[in-house]
Amino acid sequence: MKRSQVLLTANRMVSEDREAVHGDPVSSLEDVAALWQGYLGVPICGTDVALMMSLFKIGRIKQNPLHEDNWIDAAGYIAIGSETV
Repeated sequence: MKRSQVLLTANRMVSEDREAVHGDPVSSLEDVAALWQGYLGVPICGTDVALMMSLFKIGRIKQNPLHEDNWIDAAGYIAIGSETV
């Protein structure tokens, strides 16, 4: 998959497809941060969630670099994370 296709697909997914189903992605990251913070007992913010989810996808890429969804999802989490700062 070409880089432009990864970025275009990630953009569509985080700006249209998933937002229509799951709501505002930045709010979602903040909600997850609050849950993780309560569970772990340490401060967590939306930026942390975006970065950790990106790392999760990178771990999956390491296991199977040919599965395109992980590349797209990692790019999407990084893009959303840029709006949390």
